Amino acid sequence: MNKQSRYIGINQKVPIGLLEKYIANYLETGVIDSAAIKADISLVYKGKNRASKAFQYANRILSHNKTILEFIQKRIGNERYKRLNGTDKHAITLALISLAYPLFYDVIVVLAKVFRVQELVSRRYIAQKIGSLYGSNRTLEIALDAIFPMLVDLNLILRAKRGVYSAVPCKDLVDDKVAELFVAIGIRLSGGKQISIDDFEYRDWHFFLKPKQPPYQNQVLLGVSKTGAKQGYIEFKNPKELDKKQLTREMEHKIDP
Repeated sequence: MNKQSRYIGINQKVPIGLLEKYIANYLETGVIDSAAIKADISLVYKGKNRASKAFQYANRILSHNKTILEFIQKRIGNERYKRLNGTDKHAITLALISLAYPLFYDVIVVLAKVFRVQELVSRRYIAQKIGSLYGSNRTLEIALDAIFPMLVDLNLILRAKRGVYSAVPCKDLVDDKVAELFVAIGIRLSGGKQISIDDFEYRDWHFFLKPKQPPYQNQVLLGVSKTGAKQGYIEFKNPKELDKKQLTREMEHKIDP
């Protein structure tokens, strides 16, 4: 993908707490309540233009991922979601944001690579690295101004001082169903269909939020093939899309509390 064709799409921070409120609301009602989202956004951003942009981005994160929200509703469910810890909820939120705006995924990957070798990184340096993928322009700069505060709100990075950030220590994902979804979406975002078992723990997507290695109990998205003690692959079985009919058929035999 060349620099000109990469989609940026976002230039206003979306409150993470608001996103998670309406993820939970969807899991309970099966409806993306755009009117309520718009009303809540207007309480956060007083300026009409800023509020309108934030609503547009929040609404896209949910509506663009409606198939996945339906899967989460069936696979995890409203009550189980309510019981998830904050880290597992953040993993779902990050995955949905990254699917709607893949720039988030690319920023996560670059940050992970940097934090593996040093404790601090400047926003300017990340902008330069991301600019090699998207092109260095004002649109990208504004997008990063939105993304970094959202990553702070997701408790993935800390603002050490103006324009400089550190990594929050890696946190383990607890719920197997969340972990499976997070791994599957990471494979999808990478543009591949599978990852090596040997490379699993070194994946940049897993640097901040760490899923345990598959297989998971009653997994439906991933397949694991082994050729030796550790060698083998973890495959996303639905790389093009989370096919609702196929998943429904599979889950009819694999639902558990």
